[in-house]
Amino acid sequence: MKKFYIITGLFLLALIVFVKGPLSAILLTLSYLIILGIFFLPGAISKFLFSLKNRLLFSHILASIIPTLLVVFLVTLFMYIMLASFTNSLVIGWVDLKLDELRAGMGREVNFPIREGFEGMVEGRDGFYIVVFRGKQRAFRIDREMPGFFRREYQLWMSFPPVLYRYEDGKMETEGRTGSENVKGISIPVIYVGDVYSEKTGKVYYGAFFEVKATPSSFVKGLLKGKGVIGSRMFLVFLLLAVLFSFVNLAAMTSGIWISRDVARGVEELSFAVRAVRGGDLSVRITSPRKDQLGQLLSDFNAMVERLAQLVEREKSASELEHELKIARKIQLKLLPPQRVAIPGIDYAALTLAAKGVGGDFYDIIEGEGWFVAMADVSGKGLHSSLYGAMLKGTLLALLASGEGLQEAVVRANALLYPYLRPNYFITLSLLRFDHREVEFLRAGHTPLILHRPVWERGIDRLEYLVPEGMGIGLVENLEGRLKTVRFSLSPGDSVLLFTDGLSELPSKDGKDLFGVERIGAILRKYHSLSPKEIITRLLREAEAFSGREIPPDDIAIFLARAR
Repeated sequence: MKKFYIITGLFLLALIVFVKGPLSAILLTLSYLIILGIFFLPGAISKFLFSLKNRLLFSHILASIIPTLLVVFLVTLFMYIMLASFTNSLVIGWVDLKLDELRAGMGREVNFPIREGFEGMVEGRDGFYIVVFRGKQRAFRIDREMPGFFRREYQLWMSFPPVLYRYEDGKMETEGRTGSENVKGISIPVIYVGDVYSEKTGKVYYGAFFEVKATPSSFVKGLLKGKGVIGSRMFLVFLLLAVLFSFVNLAAMTSGIWISRDVARGVEELSFAVRAVRGGDLSVRITSPRKDQLGQLLSDFNAMVERLAQLVEREKSASELEHELKIARKIQLKLLPPQRVAIPGIDYAALTLAAKGVGGDFYDIIEGEGWFVAMADVSGKGLHSSLYGAMLKGTLLALLASGEGLQEAVVRANALLYPYLRPNYFITLSLLRFDHREVEFLRAGHTPLILHRPVWERGIDRLEYLVPEGMGIGLVENLEGRLKTVRFSLSPGDSVLLFTDGLSELPSKDGKDLFGVERIGAILRKYHSLSPKEIITRLLREAEAFSGREIPPDDIAIFLARAR
């Protein structure tokens, strides 16, 4: 308001000092209003449009004004086109009529230096004529008759003489200029295309154009007389449609304003209730008789607030559950092998990541007749997966430590766990047995084992994906004959990588691609010179960059071993 008082005060002072008459007062007032608009109009518009009701009303008014202006423009354009067509038809038709009369032998004889067979206009030294040369020259003077005729009959004012035009070397050459009568009306060019001879210049021109002043009354008068190429019926139909469209547009605008006000009332009720909920009042409810989508939204709001109140009541229970999950996670981590476990001739690194605090992906190192490395992936994720994983870990520990072979241990573990897993759960498993650099590998439906040999034949490295036949635990009651093992030897520097599908099936940022086994193998090959722990760090870093997330959508376990 301070700016308003300052501007108004300066305006009053300027009125006292500078005003010498009405014109200076008007200019000062306009300047004052413009300055007020610059300073206050944007804020006023912003304040006005803050209300949803005002926004809807404003949008409906705009949506109605623009079609109305378009209709007015189209009607005006159509009227002008009809008026121009009507005027051209009258003038050229009159000229053609006079030419027909001259061909029939009417008109007086004249003598102009024109060629035999000439038909058209002649600008003589004493006037303007229509001439036909058929053995004899017959002419009709139009500079007196033509303007008077159209003024009397149709209230059309014509400029004389017309402008003559011709083309010379690709350029338009004109003779004369239009002279308009001091008459208010619509200026319409009328073009006559035909031979025009000028005694003044001695040249033959291609045509002439007149400037005609017409008014709507002359147009209506011509229509009523039945003249023109566009009939009065078409004009009246078009005019009727324009009026009808305007009424429809007005009805639409009125309906839009009514709907906007109705919607705004519902939104205001919702806004009030939202502010109450934000303030902590979960008892607020909206009572509305509406049966439309907004009414459904208000009803959903009531249901949401009621649900929110229930969630608040359960918040303490959820907090206690989260505490218990943390305890379960600590217990699960204690089940993993300690880092001090040493495998003769092998350097290794491993980790597990759980999607929900606890998970079913794990690895274990078991000492028996050799050193066993087990990696398992229980279907699903969460607490139940971790419990089934613990059951498998205990079973394998007992079987392998007692001297069972790989196939026998997995077959017996399946027989023991099958009744508890079916029909909703199963476990995939990779099992390795290290005897110094000799390795035996069994795969029970698990992801491939990646074997990288940095120095192979002729110094070229080799990357292998081992996928021996094998079915997951818990799918069938008896795995006898459904498992196979492969054996291979490791040379110093060779690496073995085990992982769960939480890594290989990690989705990309756009969800259109998976991280994939081949990409994991390429990363292992690229960073083979680093330590196993550093390679796993690089692997996770590239996986996070690929997926655009830090927390995995599924459990992940990784084990990487390298022969010394």
